[in-house]
Amino acid sequence: MMTINAVSSRPMSACLRFFIQSLLAEHYAEIAIEECLADDTIVGNAFAPGVPLGGRQQLQLKENSMKTESLARKQTDMVGYGHTSDLFPDAVAAISANLRQLLADVFALYLKTKNFHWHMTGRHFRDYHLLLDEQAEQIFSMTDDIAERARKLGRSTLRSISDIANNQRLKDNNEAAVAPADMILELAADNQRLIEFMRQSHELCDEHNDVATTSLIEVWIDQAERRVWFLSEVANGQH
Repeated sequence: MMTINAVSSRPMSACLRFFIQSLLAEHYAEIAIEECLADDTIVGNAFAPGVPLGGRQQLQLKENSMKTESLARKQTDMVGYGHTSDLFPDAVAAISANLRQLLADVFALYLKTKNFHWHMTGRHFRDYHLLLDEQAEQIFSMTDDIAERARKLGRSTLRSISDIANNQRLKDNNEAAVAPADMILELAADNQRLIEFMRQSHELCDEHNDVATTSLIEVWIDQAERRVWFLSEVANGQH
């Protein structure tokens, strides 16, 4: 039988000794398994008491049991891992609720912008039609990031059109006919109000040190200010 002293007569460090002991333990374990596999007289069949159970079958049952226990532990860990953010629970609740409202407002503004884009008329039709389409695309690009911020915090987000209606603060416009000038003015006002909402969201996130959300909001505010600028210049050019 191989021993540590047989490996080398020179003094060994603790780390090297531990390594060699590990190799020896693995070697002896393999020998024990081979002997067990060769033995077909092991008794202990739980499904048929008294009936001999081969060594290979016994090892297979033990391996299956270990796999089942490992899977159960993984499932338990997955169920228990519901808090995905290092922010305090009250901060997560406040920020996710605010993001739900912000997302509803963004969807409302997107649909109104597309509404006016579709129903634009007048001598500036082409210019206004294309401008509003460009702005609607930019607004819509915010939605996925807002929703996923809530999910990254471990909370849910909007689920339906009725959910949007229950949370939006910006008003819809269902009028059958709206003058082009009124469309532009209304969208400028709505974008300005959205900026106010985002500043409130930024203040809340900054208070709770949610730097990821604040950095996104800063970009969205800049984009909204640009939309207000363009819409205001268009409105002033109509007078």
